[in-house]
Amino acid sequence: MQADRAPWGSQIQVAAATLGGNGMEVGVVSARSVYTREIMILADLEPLWRPSQGQARVVLMPALSLRLLGFERLIGGAAYRGMDVDVGLRAGPGLSFAGNETLEERNRRFELVLDPFLRLTSVHTRSLAWLLEIGSSRPALRLGVWIRY
Repeated sequence: MQADRAPWGSQIQVAAATLGGNGMEVGVVSARSVYTREIMILADLEPLWRPSQGQARVVLMPALSLRLLGFERLIGGAAYRGMDVDVGLRAGPGLSFAGNETLEERNRRFELVLDPFLRLTSVHTRSLAWLLEIGSSRPALRLGVWIRY
């Protein structure tokens, strides 16, 4: 059953992440007609269970995105199509860590991460929407849900 209105209000975003690493993304999204405000935790945890040269990383990123089809609905009075396209930017501090860190890796533990992203959301029910997101920060491809609370 598809809802006739775009997701609105507070949503929890939970997503599995892959491409350039494997991990997860969890956060809170405040969806409005033409923008979203959000705060996400993006984690690349693959180096913890698969030996590699990389470091595991956790990033806390506040964000803002524009809902492109929201402008169409607001200005043109168009009906909700069952999906939205968001273009946004996340930025925040990251913490990297590895099991056997060298001195050089310890010195690079903290970093500022910029993650421009594109997100497609498709409503499943009034309280659940599917999402597909691609960003520039690893892991770059995220597939998950918005759960209204």
